[in-house]
Amino acid sequence: MSTRPNPKMSSEDRRKSILQVAKELFAQKGFLGVTTRELAGALGVTEPVLYEHFPSKRTLYDEILRAESKLQLAEFKKALKPHEEACDDERFFLEAGTFLMSRMERDPAKLRFLLQVLLEGGDAAEHFYRNQTLPTHELLCQYIEKRIAEGAFAALDARVAARQFLGFVIYHNSMQQLLDDSFLDAPTDAVIREFVRTFLRGLGAR
Repeated sequence: MSTRPNPKMSSEDRRKSILQVAKELFAQKGFLGVTTRELAGALGVTEPVLYEHFPSKRTLYDEILRAESKLQLAEFKKALKPHEEACDDERFFLEAGTFLMSRMERDPAKLRFLLQVLLEGGDAAEHFYRNQTLPTHELLCQYIEKRIAEGAFAALDARVAARQFLGFVIYHNSMQQLLDDSFLDAPTDAVIREFVRTFLRGLGAR
């Protein structure tokens, strides 16, 4: 669990700390399994103090989800843009794989939180799908379609290829974080590099 907010924190820093601690709790127990009293206790504050920043548990939960969706997608696009403009296929997919994997490795609560969101379903799961999952797939799909049109890749279903790429990254990271997987005994960057080479061969990259 992250460090509790310091009483001398600025309002913005306290808000960020609340979001991180709450995300870790939700990642462990899901939305329904966490009470506002438990949230306040984990933060070392009273419930009224918690309500000063977030009027309800649902508001807090939704804010975490919006932050996870919005920030990652914007950063993802920015990281890929130079390689997309240069039509550097290997660097494009290496950057994509490294970006997604590193974000999940740096914040272990992220994966578990998002899994809880998907398991609970409802509006939160739909929001995550529409604002992060689907746009991420479409971003990769558009690049693959562009390179097919330019003759760099073989004619194939770009949507299937995008799903294949993301499926590998998410599955590998899930095995590493959730099961302490030892099947691939190699550094993450080496695993991603080998997968990208195999993936590009499958696309018929020239």
